[in-house]
Amino acid sequence: MRYTDENGDRVTSTTLVATVEPEGEQSFAVADATSTLRVGEEGRVDGVVVNEGPGDVETAVLRVVETDDNVRTRERTVVLGDIEDDDEAEFSLPVSVLDTAQPGERRLLVAVEYVTEDGERRESDPIPVIVDAASETPGSNSSPSTPPSKRATTGRSC
Repeated sequence: MRYTDENGDRVTSTTLVATVEPEGEQSFAVADATSTLRVGEEGRVDGVVVNEGPGDVETAVLRVVETDDNVRTRERTVVLGDIEDDDEAEFSLPVSVLDTAQPGERRLLVAVEYVTEDGERRESDPIPVIVDAASETPGSNSSPSTPPSKRATTGRSC
């Protein structure tokens, strides 16, 4: 590289040093996952998607990527809308648990599809959502509603 230095001298440099600091990957978490699931019935899985940043996202959609074998989703996507950095959006999915299933924890894998501030379409890594499915017996001590989970799970964008 050739340039003129501050003394007006013509200088040739064989080494060029530049520092580039990439922005962190977009990350999301699912928090406060609850359910009204019962074995053999349709219920709902509700929760909150948290945009952990580093940027705002537009037209975000929560997509169910995978479920346990005994779980069926009637809808596989939920529109979340625009989510600013450090903000959140609620979701509610209609889900049923087959009558051949046992009561207990169920897992859904979800991903967040979104558009970046630069207009690029992206998708997060899968995020596990763990909720309980109660017994189908109405007289059991199982509650149809799972208290909010304090464990949050995260997914980084691809």
